[in-house]
Amino acid sequence: MSEDPNTPFYIKKNTEIDGKLWLAGVGSRRATVMFVAPGILEEEAATEVDAGYGRKLTRIPRMLDCSFGVLLKKLAQKEGIDMDKCYYTSIVKYLPDELRLRKKPNKEMLAKGMAFLDKEIEAVQPSIIVCLGKLAFDCFVDFRAKE
Repeated sequence: MSEDPNTPFYIKKNTEIDGKLWLAGVGSRRATVMFVAPGILEEEAATEVDAGYGRKLTRIPRMLDCSFGVLLKKLAQKEGIDMDKCYYTSIVKYLPDELRLRKKPNKEMLAKGMAFLDKEIEAVQPSIIVCLGKLAFDCFVDFRAKE
């Protein structure tokens, strides 16, 4: 897609912007609960998986399609939360080239991602937003909580 990333839109499917693959959120588009992570994981962004014996399988990158996703779904189920009725997304929707930025995105990346996330929140209209971690939480509030 060649839309200007300065003009945010709701990413409904994986989209290429500025040469990077931006992943769409997953789950019910009528969810009352939205989980927001600071960024995507390498496992989610992978286009291939090891099938053993030196073979690789092609896959479509997808949020929560990783070991963390399995863990989150099991924890939610244990607490009576049906993740199929929730929505999961991230602020930074692409995998940065630099490893340090994957762990802690810079302010510019977060600000750009929040512009897209605002549109996503507007489209899904959740009643509850669950921030996964301090970095995601800090993007939603004006004050800074101590670690």
